[in-house]
Amino acid sequence: MLSRRAKKIGLWTIGLLVPLFVLFFGALVLMLLFAGGAASESGSCGSGNASNVDVTTSADMNKRAKSIYGYLRSELHVTPQGAAGAMGVWQFESSFNPKIGNTAGSGATGLAQWMGNRLTGANGLKAFASRKGEKWDSLQTQLDFTKYELNHGYQGAKAALRKSDVHKAVYDWLMDYEGMRNNPEQWYLERGPSGQPGRYPDGDHWYAKFGANDTGADNSGDVSDPDDSGGTGNTGCGSDASAAGGD
Repeated sequence: MLSRRAKKIGLWTIGLLVPLFVLFFGALVLMLLFAGGAASESGSCGSGNASNVDVTTSADMNKRAKSIYGYLRSELHVTPQGAAGAMGVWQFESSFNPKIGNTAGSGATGLAQWMGNRLTGANGLKAFASRKGEKWDSLQTQLDFTKYELNHGYQGAKAALRKSDVHKAVYDWLMDYEGMRNNPEQWYLERGPSGQPGRYPDGDHWYAKFGANDTGADNSGDVSDPDDSGGTGNTGCGSDASAAGGD
């Protein structure tokens, strides 16, 4: 049998170790919670997605839409229906967010979801912006790049912008500028993959908002981008329906 002294020593030892274990595990839990909070603040939108997620709000989209319509009408001299048609395509692509990137693996980026050589090639968006000394992910630069492409390799897409029918403008812009003629599963003309309005309804919306009462007045002015703070936004929530890809 253990002596009374040995029992006292054993109880004293246990009494000393229990608080130490409590302190140790408490500190470990706090460390894990801190690490988890830091990871959450990194802006990750899911495994493999980039940080600095840029979420386009309705107010942002409407402000950009006004700038895009004004640019198309004044700089490219398109019809109201042609402008609305291109906007119907672009809203579905990017919600008019020039910073948005597709994280499904295609690499499609920006207003028109450019990819491949049209994004990173010698005559692509990023090289175009570099030559101008501008940020490639600004709305102004991407509209200027659209104008550049319409005179360098995509002249045929100009016809879509001269249409007097919104749906014909949507279709032709999707085929000839976005390059989706061989991908009918990604057209989403009436409805999107989740049942949301497709490109035709989107185009109709912008024609009703801007084009129906457009008397041909000059809509020129500085392009307004509500989020021109720099950095590259990348969202896993953006549509991967189609991309302005190809060489």
